[in-house]
Amino acid sequence: MIVEDEAIVAEEIKTNLEGMGYSVTAIVKTGESAIEKAEIHRPNAILMDIRLEGQIDGIEAAEHIRSLLGIPVIFLTAHADEERLDRAKLTLPFGYLVKPIQDQNLKITIEMALYTAKIDTERKQAEAALLESEELHRITIGNISDAVFITDNTGAFTFICPNVEVIFGYSYDEVDAFGNIAKLLGNRLADGNELISLKEIQNIECKIKDKAGRTHVLLVNVKHVSIKGGTMLYTCRDITDRKKAEDALQKAHDDLERQVEERTKELNKSNKQLTHEIEERKIAEKKLQKSKTMLQAVFDGISDPLVLMNKDMTVAMLNKAALEYYRVGSKDVFDQPCYKTFKERENPCGECEIPIAVMESRSMTFERKGFMDHDKIEQVVVYPIGENDSNAGSAVVHISDITQTKLMQQQLIQSEKLASVGELAAGVAHEINNPINGIINYAQILIDEAGDKADEADLPERIQKEGERIARIVKNLLSFSRQTDDEIGPVSIHTVVSDTLELVGKQLNNDGIHIKIAIKENLPKINVNSQRIQQVLVNLFSNARYALNRKYPGTHTDKTLQIKGEELKIEGKAYVQISVLDRGIGIPSEIIDRICDPFFTNKPRTQGTGLGLSISYGIIQDLGGNLSFESKQGEYTKAIMDLPAVGM
Repeated sequence: MIVEDEAIVAEEIKTNLEGMGYSVTAIVKTGESAIEKAEIHRPNAILMDIRLEGQIDGIEAAEHIRSLLGIPVIFLTAHADEERLDRAKLTLPFGYLVKPIQDQNLKITIEMALYTAKIDTERKQAEAALLESEELHRITIGNISDAVFITDNTGAFTFICPNVEVIFGYSYDEVDAFGNIAKLLGNRLADGNELISLKEIQNIECKIKDKAGRTHVLLVNVKHVSIKGGTMLYTCRDITDRKKAEDALQKAHDDLERQVEERTKELNKSNKQLTHEIEERKIAEKKLQKSKTMLQAVFDGISDPLVLMNKDMTVAMLNKAALEYYRVGSKDVFDQPCYKTFKERENPCGECEIPIAVMESRSMTFERKGFMDHDKIEQVVVYPIGENDSNAGSAVVHISDITQTKLMQQQLIQSEKLASVGELAAGVAHEINNPINGIINYAQILIDEAGDKADEADLPERIQKEGERIARIVKNLLSFSRQTDDEIGPVSIHTVVSDTLELVGKQLNNDGIHIKIAIKENLPKINVNSQRIQQVLVNLFSNARYALNRKYPGTHTDKTLQIKGEELKIEGKAYVQISVLDRGIGIPSEIIDRICDPFFTNKPRTQGTGLGLSISYGIIQDLGGNLSFESKQGEYTKAIMDLPAVGM
């Protein structure tokens, strides 16, 4: 039975005892309940907390149980003052256990208590039997015990029991010949006058030697009587064997206590070592957790999707980019095949190359259409994990979006083609330039020969005019295609716009686009590279043409392209502002802030690469200016270039 007012401690002790093979009859919290349950269950031993709730503490309850039931009690205590300990000792406890209780100490103390209780029970049973025998003898032979003597006040025998030889080894006659009790027990107990005043001397241990010289321990009781002519009744009980048993039990108890002490020291040492190992393990676990957290942070910090696949194609781990890529939650994907998780299929995707690389544990790199978005192009790299790793047989799958890279490659190829076309155009322009100059010169000769004859001069003048126009176009084409080292100098915005329209104006007119130019006179020059500004204007005119043709496939009065130029002040500095306005389809508000991003385009893939405005924006920024846009979807788009004025 357990008597403990702390429920958690009591349950822990119960669990430990049951683990050792003991049965717990009851758990109570008060001394009163302990006494009641002890009378009902009669347990073999009781674990009793010294401090208890209720009217009586554990010490008082233990005393009551010991005196009433004789059940061994083992005290439990976390701390106790000297007074409590002294009180506890008076109850003759069978042991002490200090909280927190070590399992080994608990088992040893209980075993020792049970063993001691068994010996004590046997001793009490023996004493009871002896008392019963004494009572029988007392009834039959008038209070005769093991050895009974009656003497007078001087110690002279008046009665000697018949079985005196059993204890002393002397026959009845030999004892009678001694004449006095002092010959057997010594002078210590033979003072009759002292006995008269005391009336009785109880349970005095007395050592004697028998006839054979063997030592006996006698328990002697002396009582003042008046019988058979004597005044002192001596009853002598031989307790030699009991004393030997008690000495042996005490020795066993001392040995057990020594062993418990030694074992406790060993356990304390082991406990310290175990505590040290636990602390080291905790430190190692913290380091491991820190390392794992750091690796997870690195894993999640990679912007491309990463997937750790097991050999059976189940998903073991994904980084944040992969969760977003597959549009799944972290709890929905693990320990399921990828094809079931990501595609809701029962069998692997037939066209997928990843299972081959994972199951064969080999590296693989391949390109494919986007898994989640078929308009994209992806590069997939499979990295098998080594055999010595705990995840051997798994593989990391790295998915990269290479759509923009592919577009850039196509753009570079297209640029190279355009460069080749430019070189070819420059060559053709040079070839055209010489005959054109000849045509102009011959036309001039015809004009000179016509003299004042206007009708004869009209045709050569037209030939000369058209030839000069062809010469200007060839000149602008040569200038636009010429490779420069970005020479910067003062340039008139009128000249730049005029030269650009020489190149693309005919194409705009052919599409039915009306060009309106409103550039103020006497604008300051801008310090730029004319070819690069032409490149920007060509791109803006091309975008305006696309927007107008989308909105008005044929002719329309609103199919116009307006070019304005004016001077303005920005933070006290002079700038020339060139704006290009078209009444086309406009730009959606949600993408207008992204139109200058590299590779961003809202045109079909065959009609745009998304690099034109990005390059134009970079050119204007390099020149110290700014390129901005205003637009309303379905109505208009206005591109605005602000460039620093020269000398201002």
